[in-house]
Amino acid sequence: MKDGTIAADRFNAGYDETYKAWLKGNIQSISSPVPNSYRSVEDKESKTLIELREQEEDKYALESVTQELESLRRNLGELNLWIGDKKSGMCLEDWEEKGRRSEGYLLMIQYRLQHLMTQNKRSRSEAGPSGAS
Repeated sequence: MKDGTIAADRFNAGYDETYKAWLKGNIQSISSPVPNSYRSVEDKESKTLIELREQEEDKYALESVTQELESLRRNLGELNLWIGDKKSGMCLEDWEEKGRRSEGYLLMIQYRLQHLMTQNKRSRSEAGPSGAS
């Protein structure tokens, strides 16, 4: 390359730092921010209706979760009473009989808990997308 020529630099457009500083200064002085009142148009009635709808959905979700918790509390209370009844009945039996019965009781408890979980999932899916999510 000759002494009088400039090598092409594809990464630099040829502007020096003084031009870039001048350009930034001019752009900042030319443009001015738009006031907030002109940036968007609000429909206050629609906004209020949307907020009311969201509050109703939240209220429905809270009621749904409360009912679900009460149902689970009631079912677990019944299960606890059943377990206590079986436990008191096993006190008078010998160890072999206790062992045989305990396996069956454990399977019944496991089945009951699985039943409660599937019932809980079913009630959630029936609640739909506006339910407890």
